[in-house]
Amino acid sequence: MGTANIQGDLWGEKAQDWAYLFEPMSKPLWVAMLDSAGVQDGTRFADLGCGGGGASILAAQRGARVSGLDAAEALIAIARKRLAAGDFRVGDLESLPFDDDSFDVAFSSFSLMFAGDMGEALSEMKRVTSPEGRITIGIWGAPKDCEYRHILKAIASTLPSPPVGNGPFALSEGNLLESMMKAAGLKFLESGDVSAPFRFKDFETMLRVVGSVGPMQSARKLVSDEVLETAILQAAKPYQSDSGEIVFNNRFRYVTAIA
Repeated sequence: MGTANIQGDLWGEKAQDWAYLFEPMSKPLWVAMLDSAGVQDGTRFADLGCGGGGASILAAQRGARVSGLDAAEALIAIARKRLAAGDFRVGDLESLPFDDDSFDVAFSSFSLMFAGDMGEALSEMKRVTSPEGRITIGIWGAPKDCEYRHILKAIASTLPSPPVGNGPFALSEGNLLESMMKAAGLKFLESGDVSAPFRFKDFETMLRVVGSVGPMQSARKLVSDEVLETAILQAAKPYQSDSGEIVFNNRFRYVTAIA
């Protein structure tokens, strides 16, 4: 069973802020993934969990023929506006609305961990990728290497009961992702780590950006904005400079495999 309806509502709530403020901070990871997968002129490229289309734009600038999928209609509307030549669709990672062997590269940045059945999502990525094509997955690094974990922990601490699962870090421990890709019939090619700091010019900006993520919409149904903002402020203080800027250093990770 897919999760598009649930995730679509959550991530579409603050789509403009997500697409234009939070997504761009993932650019260092996107570039590494595009390089690893060999995206170039003529590449048939699928951005799965494309959000507002930031990575799709980078692929198109390399000459790729871009398609994209996201659970949130509001984010797909932004992607279509930003890249009119792309084929962007609303859908589910566990049931991709594309034909077999449609792409040379399947690209998934920070989306696989939100699938209800990650194994099925990987199988679908393999199905739509041509034989010997590339599948590249971007994830959070180990929690100890991501200072932003303190914000996630602060949000979780306000909830009446602990969140189910490991959230963004669901694929971050050990070689779990490699094992899952192998189980889906993929052949490991390479992996890498990427430094990608999150920078916010001040606390007000940070609240706006943090407030755009799907899990925050879930939290707001259970906890008041005042309680959430207080917890986030306390967690952010150690990372705020005298100028007011807040910086969290993070290491993200990607794994690229052959279909």
